[in-house]
This record gives sequence, C-alpha cells and structure tokens, in this order.
Amino acid sequence: MKIFKRMTLAAVTGIFFMTGITETHAQSNEEALQSTENKIKETEKAVQQKEKEKQSINSDVQNIQSQLNSLHTVISSNKKELASTEKQISEANKMIEKKKKEIVLLQEKVLSRKDIIENRLVALQQDDKTSVVIDTLMNADNFGDFVARMGAVTTLLSADNDILKQHQNDLDQIEKDKKKLISKKKY
Repeated sequence: MKIFKRMTLAAVTGIFFMTGITETHAQSNEEALQSTENKIKETEKAVQQKEKEKQSINSDVQNIQSQLNSLHTVISSNKKELASTEKQISEANKMIEKKKKEIVLLQEKVLSRKDIIENRLVALQQDDKTSVVIDTLMNADNFGDFVARMGAVTTLLSADNDILKQHQNDLDQIEKDKKKLISKKKY
C-alpha cells in the first residue's frame, strides 16, 4: 500500500503540476491570440487609412485631369481665335495696301487735274468767261459755224464743270480712304 500511496501521491502531484503548466500555457496562448487580434485590427485600420488616402489621391488626380482637359480646350479655342485674328489682320493689311495704291492713283489724277484747272482759271482771270464766249460766237462766219462754235463752247464749259466735279469727288474719296485706313490701323 505504501507503493500505492506513493503512486497516488505522485499522480496527484503530477496532476497539480500539469494543471499549473496547462493553465500557464493557455494564458500565454490567449495573450498571443489577443495580441495577434490587436495587430490585425491595427493593420486593418492602417489599410482603411491607406484606402482613404488612395481615394483622396484618385479624386485629386481626376480633378487635375479635368482641369488639364479644360486647359487643353481653352488652348485649342485660343489657337483658333489667334488664327482667325491673324487672318483678319492679313486681310486688313492687304486692303490697306490696296487703298494706299488707290489713294496714290487718285492723288496723281488730282494733281494732273489741278494743273489743268489752274491753267483754266488763269485764262479765265485774264479774259472774262463771258467775253471769251461772246468773242467766239461773234467771230462765226455763218450760222452753221455759229452753231458749231456754240456746241464747242458748251462742250468746253461742260468739260470744265465735269473736271471740277470729278476733282472734288476724288478729293472726297481720298479723305474717306484715309479715314478708313486710320480706323483699320487702330484695330
């Protein structure tokens, strides 16, 4: 019985020791499990934070892309407007050059008419217009010559009036063209 008591005592002592070791090992496993769960939760929070940051960055990228597209549209529109404006400027410059040439031609006509008008005015001042007409008509040899001279006098007087009118019209046209050129150059 002594052996039985000893074995029982050894078994009971072994059970006590085993219970203590198992309990300690179980607590270590629970703490490790809890620690691992905490690490998983922290990792999930970090992943969620990174996901939010990723969404924010994606949103920023989309906004920048939208602004970039808008800028490309504005640049394209500005290029078209620039091309149109350059074309208008080119056409205006061509028109200005054409008008300058027309003004030069009109000024040449005016100058040539000016000499004719000056000569006619000098002649009229030296001889009264009425006396020239009367002398011409009175020196007619016959009635046919008188009618012919009357036609010539009428033609000369009409030509003088036409020259004066044309001269004034050309001067007015030169002024109009100069004003147009000035207004075109302002643009």
